[in-house]
Amino acid sequence: MKNPSYGILNRIKRIIEYTSALSKIKSIIKTQKPDMVIAERTTSYGFLAALSGVQPIVIAQQGISDLWPETSILLPIKKQIQNYAFKKAHLIHAWGPVMTDAMKKANVDMHKVLILPKGIDLDVFENKKRESEYN
Repeated sequence: MKNPSYGILNRIKRIIEYTSALSKIKSIIKTQKPDMVIAERTTSYGFLAALSGVQPIVIAQQGISDLWPETSILLPIKKQIQNYAFKKAHLIHAWGPVMTDAMKKANVDMHKVLILPKGIDLDVFENKKRESEYN
């Protein structure tokens, strides 16, 4: 998405961009014929991936919950969008156990959830330099 989500005008532009994205995604899928679609954020790219019809779909929840801000008047719609994405996903990536609490509350099939930290495994890649060596 190219448009930021702050401000009324930007939000309107973003909604228009979002609604036109599905046809672009389907066109890319038809051309590229991917083996899998991987999407971050259940309520945006995850939802679009679920609508695309491609299989399998892997969705990564962005944070503790993708339902934010919690005071949003769109929260009920976001919940429906997220539930649809969760149901259509073949695998749901959680970066840590703390992210699964929201998934459990949303009645996600926890057999689809893979908890795998995002980032560098410090047990495998150790920084052997001392802080003084960077100066």
